[in-house]
Parts: sequence; C-alpha cells; structure tokens
Amino acid sequence: MVERDEAGGEPALVQNEGALRFFDTAPEASKIPHRKSLCYDEEAHLNRKKNPPTGDVVTAAEKLGAHLLDEEDYLLLQSVGDFDLKCSCWLATPADVRKLGGAVFGDKRFGRAFIYHNTADCYYASRGYRLKDKLREV
Repeated sequence: MVERDEAGGEPALVQNEGALRFFDTAPEASKIPHRKSLCYDEEAHLNRKKNPPTGDVVTAAEKLGAHLLDEEDYLLLQSVGDFDLKCSCWLATPADVRKLGGAVFGDKRFGRAFIYHNTADCYYASRGYRLKDKLREV
C-alpha cells in the first residue's frame, strides 16, 4: 500500500471470499489530516466558483498511487468493523452518476452502512475518503 506517512490512514488486509485486499481502516475517514473538505474530482473543483475547496479526492488518490473505495469495497469494509460512525466518506462514483453531476458517499449509522449521493462539487469537513491499494489486489 502507499506509504502510511504519505497517505495517512491505517492500511490493513481485508479478506473477501479468499481474496485479500488492502483497505484504509482508520476509524473515521475525515479525521485523517489532509483528507477532508475536498470535493469529488477535478471537474467539480474547477466548476466550484463560490468558496472552492483546496482540492479533490480523485486527484489526491491518484497522486498517492491508489484508488478510492467503491460501493462494493465500502460495504465489505463495513461488514468487518465499524467505520465512519461520525463522518462520511467519498466513494468511487459510477460514470453514469458522475455524468449527471453527482457523486456517491457512504457512512455507517444505526448499525448499518448507507450509500448516498450529493453533487460532486460539495465538500464538508466531516467527509473524507478512503483508499485501497491500486496494484496489490490479490
């Protein structure tokens, strides 16, 4: 996985049907320094005219050589523990949703994981992102 000092977070192996994956398992995604108050992608960042954020999660993940968790990854992660109980987490967004201006995020409330949507240019101090290793999915 990406160097922890560089990426922040807490990389760990998560097993699913015999496959091992490296996921970020920090308890709260938005508590990782430099991983909050970011919109979804560069297009959203450039289009945000009023109060633009400092960056976007897709570009940040690419710079670290990693991918954002997608919905399937996020639900798997939530099945092995309790994460993002006080914040939310941007997720890799399907192209058809992004084409319409949206982006997806998740969190865990009431003992279950939820996947939601928002416009891609929004950002919150309580919304972070999680990474998975780009090259080592076994």
